[in-house]
Amino acid sequence: MRKIELPVEIHAPAEQVWRAISTPEEIARWFAPVVTGSATVGEQMTFSWYPGGEYSGTVDVRDEGRHLRWSDDAFVPRETALNQVRANAPDDFRVRTSEAPDRLWGTLPAYGDALVLIENEPGRESYHCGVYISLYGDATRHEATLRPWLARMLDQGLH
Repeated sequence: MRKIELPVEIHAPAEQVWRAISTPEEIARWFAPVVTGSATVGEQMTFSWYPGGEYSGTVDVRDEGRHLRWSDDAFVPRETALNQVRANAPDDFRVRTSEAPDRLWGTLPAYGDALVLIENEPGRESYHCGVYISLYGDATRHEATLRPWLARMLDQGLH
C-alpha cells in the first residue's frame, strides 16, 4: 500500500479538527457538499459533488482523535481503464499524447476542441481512473451531449 504522510500545523482545537475530518456534516462544510455514511471502521462513506460525481470509501482505521483512514472503493483493473474510456469515447475523440497505461491527453473537435485528460493513479495493479474534460465556448451545450459518454464511464467503474 502506498502511504503519504505530511505534517500540517492547524491553528484550531484538536477536537474541532477531528470533527472536521470524521463527521459527514463537517466534511460537507469543506469538501463535498453531500456526505453520507459513517466514519466507523468497516462502514462506507460517500462523497457527492453532483449526480454521477460520487466517490466512496470504506473506513479502515479509526483511532479516536488521532487517525482516520479509508480505502478507495472505486478501483478498476489497470490494464483495462484506458481502453474502456477510448472504446466509449465520442467518435471524434483524438489522442494527442499517450503515456499508457497511466495517462493520455486528447481533444474533442466537435465539442469546441475540448481538452481531455484521462489519468490513472499509477503504482498499483488496480487503481482509480479519472476523466477530466475542459470545455470551451458553450459549455452547457457541450456538457449535455457529453453526459452519455461520462455515464458509460461511471457504469464501468471509472470516475
